Amino acid sequence: MIRLSRPTLTIRKQRYLNNGALPVDLTYIVRARTYDRGFPQFLFDAFLPYTDQGADYVYALLTGYLPDDPEMKAKPIRSRRHN
Repeated sequence: MIRLSRPTLTIRKQRYLNNGALPVDLTYIVRARTYDRGFPQFLFDAFLPYTDQGADYVYALLTGYLPDDPEMKAKPIRSRRHN
């Protein structure tokens, strides 16, 4: 089971770092996210329920990004027209 720890910063510091707003509470996202498990797995879930789908989703979302690739950088457009 993947456990997400609570932030250790005070509310005042969190508001300062987020331009006056509190950060998003990911516990609601964890509860709301699920995915289709396919034919044999949904039969097993009736007897041995798998409840960590949302936590797996958030973990993959937060850690799934690759480091910056220099080939993927946007190149500046040289033009005299500005919209």
